[in-house]
Parts: sequence; structure tokens; C-alpha cells
Amino acid sequence: MLEMVRAHSVGRQSSLLATLYELIIVNVISGLLMGVTLQGINMSGADTSGNWLFGFGLAAFGMMFGALTLLLAQFASNARGATTMSYSLLGLLYILRAMTDVQNVKYTWWTVFGWVEKN
Repeated sequence: MLEMVRAHSVGRQSSLLATLYELIIVNVISGLLMGVTLQGINMSGADTSGNWLFGFGLAAFGMMFGALTLLLAQFASNARGATTMSYSLLGLLYILRAMTDVQNVKYTWWTVFGWVEKN
């Protein structure tokens, strides 16, 4: 399919830009759905601003990892390599967060997962 698109007069980076647009649209929609769902279930101890902050925090987290995956895809020679590198980065950051939670909770702010958890 990509060859058919590239056969027309489009730029070399058009597929990358289309992926970036899709990443933004999907994460904004998921952030809105998370905010609406959290509002709808009306958990005790949660307020409106916290529900929306959590929803859009997870959406921003998804956008950040999507952008990192797009960056890593530029270094990979095929889709499997890009997927392996992005999952390896995700696993490494998750292990780093687990280590900070066990050893010293103050260092959780130094991890990407801690940004969503602690906001």
C-alpha cells in the first residue's frame, strides 16, 4: 500500500507525518474517553479535575511513547527491529521505575512512569 501512495506526488516523509497525525488523534480520543469514563463511574475520593488530568496524562504518556517509537523507527531497518527497540525501551523504563519504587520513592519523579503516577 505504501508503494502505491509513494508512486504519486507526495513527499518522502508523508508516511511518517500520517503516522504522527494518527498518533495524536488516537491519543486525544483515548484521553477524552478516559476522562469521560472516570467522570461517569464517580469514584469516591476523585474529583473532576483529577479525572481529566489522569485521562490526559495517560494520553500524553501514549503520545510520548509513540513519538519515541517513531524516532526509533528511523534507526531500524525493518518493522520488527523498530518494534523490538520500542518494547525494549518500554521494558527498561518500567524496570527503572520499579527499582525506584522499591529503593527510594523520591526518585520516582526521575522516571517517565512516575510522571503520570505522581501528577
